Amino acid sequence: MSIKTCLESLPWINAAYVAKAPSKIACLELNPQGIEVYRQQGRAHLLALINQHLPEALISELTLFTDKLPNQFDVIDLEQKLTQGIKDPEWHSCQEKDNTYVLQGQVPVDLLYFRDHFDSFPLVPGVVILRWIKKQAQKIYPALDYVGQVKNLKFQNFTQPNDLIELTFIWDKDKQRLEFKLETAGKPSCKGYYFYA
Repeated sequence: MSIKTCLESLPWINAAYVAKAPSKIACLELNPQGIEVYRQQGRAHLLALINQHLPEALISELTLFTDKLPNQFDVIDLEQKLTQGIKDPEWHSCQEKDNTYVLQGQVPVDLLYFRDHFDSFPLVPGVVILRWIKKQAQKIYPALDYVGQVKNLKFQNFTQPNDLIELTFIWDKDKQRLEFKLETAGKPSCKGYYFYA
């Protein structure tokens, strides 16, 4: 039985891509059960579970987990994602109405920060969430390049692998402030204000 067939027979995996030898690179599409194991027990635990069911421990740290395999593989791109890590969510849409922008996206299953941050219960660190917010604010409002202060910053609910996220910006020109709100799976995750000098 090939390693690909063996992987695809496991209860956590829908599909697998395994690069040809000598490379030990793999990309595994997790099913909902696999994603839940990753979310609740972490990356290292899922790797250990998978390796327990293989004839040889062939799946290593050079494995990328995803919720959907791409139609075609670019091995160089996959190697880059494994070595440099995926650092940002996948933003799917951005809508604007009356000085309000709403972006919708999804946290990748195998975000770089899940490899060592709360290893047994992966969470997006607050500082990373703030970086995402600032990066999107700079794209939408390029003239606002210097944040003077962050005020009323509040973190409420966890942001985890594969979560759907919604980021809202509301610009108040009179107060020179940008209100931001991030919701995770429909629940408030982070909110606050950027004040510009």
